[in-house]
Amino acid sequence: MAALAASELRFHYPNSDQPALDSVSFSIEEGQFAALLGPNGAGKTTLVHLIAGLLRADTGSLELFGQPLSSRAARRLIGFCPQELALYSTLSATENLSFFGKLAGLTGGELRSRIAAVLEAVRLTDQANHRVERYSGGMKRRLNLAIAILAEPKLLILDEPTVGVDAQSRLAIFEALEAQHSAGTTVLYTTHYMEEVERMCREVIVIDHGRLLAQGPTEEIATIGANNTLHLELEGDAATIAAELVAAGHAAKVVGEGEVALGGRDLARELEAMEGLAKRGLLRSFRTRRPTLEERFLELTGEELRDA
Repeated sequence: MAALAASELRFHYPNSDQPALDSVSFSIEEGQFAALLGPNGAGKTTLVHLIAGLLRADTGSLELFGQPLSSRAARRLIGFCPQELALYSTLSATENLSFFGKLAGLTGGELRSRIAAVLEAVRLTDQANHRVERYSGGMKRRLNLAIAILAEPKLLILDEPTVGVDAQSRLAIFEALEAQHSAGTTVLYTTHYMEEVERMCREVIVIDHGRLLAQGPTEEIATIGANNTLHLELEGDAATIAAELVAAGHAAKVVGEGEVALGGRDLARELEAMEGLAKRGLLRSFRTRRPTLEERFLELTGEELRDA
């Protein structure tokens, strides 16, 4: 079953020239750990807010586990960890969790048990009764996550959950999320950190300018359509040889002292060029380089700066 199915979603903010989302359709299978990627202004936050029920699409539909998002039963299946901290700073972690737990319908022993469990999951048990205003940024991020998983959601949505946190807090967040996923929770994760996606996410969804650009397994998205790259260690002047290769129609550039990257979609042609250098005594060694998710992302969305 699809945990989340979006069909032809369209959303337009008032006074905006372009739609924030334009006919976006995708699905995420139950139990998946999926990343939602896109540059600033791509439409990620709008899409997340639609799924979380904070906005309503102009047209199109959203279903959670086969139920329309408009139903109360579907909305109760969602846990949302927003980028902006949703915490009461004058309350303790336990008091924050108690408040949000009661809003989710938890009471009595069940509520106390879940509070203890999520505090342990995000490593805040020892600070449970301290006021949140005394917490570090990383501790606040972890409590933000604890609130999102308190009611044991079937779909957990996370919007930049590791922004500005220290390495130890990031690790604690990763471990808590991996435990949630292992327990069967479907996860939709937005981030600008590609190393996080490569570590945790099995599926990638890329959007830009409000449209879906790609969806598929993380490793496939990283390599589909990406250039093959050979790194050549040379005997001669790297800049001269790179210029010679470019003149012959190859994609080549100097990437270090005595080293040239030779890339292209026609691997046979690049190997032929490398063989020619070897015959001339200009090639000392070579290695292949696997494309990265970040390179593929930039290929899809472009390299221009996005400040809004």
